[in-house]
Amino acid sequence: MKKELSVDEIVELTRQLADVFKSIVEMRKKNELAKHIQFPKTPPILSEAICLKLLKKKIILGELKDFSFELGKDPPDILARKKFKTKNIEVKGTGKSGFQKFTKNDISCDYLIWIHFDKAFLENDFNNIHIFIVKCPSRYFDKPTNTITLPAFKKKVPDLIDETFSFTEIFGI
Repeated sequence: MKKELSVDEIVELTRQLADVFKSIVEMRKKNELAKHIQFPKTPPILSEAICLKLLKKKIILGELKDFSFELGKDPPDILARKKFKTKNIEVKGTGKSGFQKFTKNDISCDYLIWIHFDKAFLENDFNNIHIFIVKCPSRYFDKPTNTITLPAFKKKVPDLIDETFSFTEIFGI
């Protein structure tokens, strides 16, 4: 069973990740071989927790304002419920690299939400985080993808919802 992170845990995990990125940058300055050390991927637990909080606060997907939200059992990442209706929400998270793989579950869900942190972890600045939302991604993707970059994703989904948030204001990060 997945655990729903509290706001304090979201903030702490975000700070820990920023510290990891800072450490890798410092190592790269001191040692040529450290350039081969990759930055970590965005942990799904963080992206899902942020998305869940934004949904519960009615900050994103206003069309689901009458729904309740909970972590799914994978799949989906998040379940939206209203009486006898259920919506499946899949969540992706990326940093500066901005590329993802979409599975069968990602493209067959009701909503696909991609949180793009860009350079936030590198610069420890969470004031300009993009959230991309696709309703019914199967309209654009007929099969899983190996890798798709953010620019290719944006080009493929013309009615993409693109919102920018200050997580510093929302979560105190």
